[in-house]
Amino acid sequence: ILFTARTENRRNQSNLSEIFLFSIEDSSTKKLTDNKAPEGRLKWAPDGKTISYVAADDKEWELREGKIWIMDLKSGKYEMLSKNYVGSIRSYYWSEDGKTIYFQGLQKTVTNLFSLDVASGEITNLSNRTSGSVGLMDLNPKTKQALVSIQDHKTPSDLYITGLDTFSPKRLSKLNPKIQDSLALANMEVRS
Repeated sequence: ILFTARTENRRNQSNLSEIFLFSIEDSSTKKLTDNKAPEGRLKWAPDGKTISYVAADDKEWELREGKIWIMDLKSGKYEMLSKNYVGSIRSYYWSEDGKTIYFQGLQKTVTNLFSLDVASGEITNLSNRTSGSVGLMDLNPKTKQALVSIQDHKTPSDLYITGLDTFSPKRLSKLNPKIQDSLALANMEVRS
C-alpha cells in the first residue's frame, strides 16, 4: 500500500510529506523518498513495479509547479517525466499499456488535457483550448475515453465524454440551463 505522511506535525512543515510503502505480507513500512518537497497523487503504473507521483522539482524546490515523477520500486531510482511541461499538473491517469500518462494541466488561466509519452517525455496538448477549463474527471484506459468537465466565462461547467486519440467532446449534461439560457454573462479578457 502506498501512502504519503510527514513525520512532524509542525505548522510550517506541512509541505514535508514523503512516500512510504506498507507491505501487507510482513506489516513493514519502507520510506521511499527523503527530501524537502511534498509528494502526492500516488498511482501504481500498470506494470505493478513502478509508481508515479506529483511533486515539485527536487533540486529547485519550486512548489508552485508540480511535476509527474516515476520511481522504480526495486532500484529506488526516480525520474521527472514532465520536465518539458511548464504549468501546474492536476489530475492524471495511466494508459492501460503504461506508455502514456494523460493529465489535466493549468497554464496561466487555461486548463487543457495533455498526453505525456513515458519513454520520450514528449507532451501533446490534446484539447488545445485557448480559454476556459477542461477538467479531467476520470479515464477508462480500456476504451481510451475520458470524462471531462468543460467550462469558460460564457459556458457553465458541464460533463462531456471524449476519445483520447481525437479530442471530440460529446456533451452528457446540462447542469445549469438557467444560467446559460437566461442570464447575460460578462465578457472576459485575460491580461498578462
